[in-house]
Amino acid sequence: MTLNDLEEAAIGWASAARCLNCSESKVRKMKKELIEAGVVFETRRGRPPQKRIAFFPSVLRRWTGVKARKGERV
Repeated sequence: MTLNDLEEAAIGWASAARCLNCSESKVRKMKKELIEAGVVFETRRGRPPQKRIAFFPSVLRRWTGVKARKGERV
């Protein structure tokens, strides 16, 4: 494994919405499903630390593929 193989976690609802090509409010409504699937996780960032949503784009894309194979809409 090289440094080029490492993927950085994306932070925030807006980043997730851009990755899914949908609105931020739609992604927020899917919060419970995304957390239960292990696609997104909560982290504390900033000063003072606040809860933020984080995800790895490759995991999010893989999850959308699984949903599509099941015939579900994202």
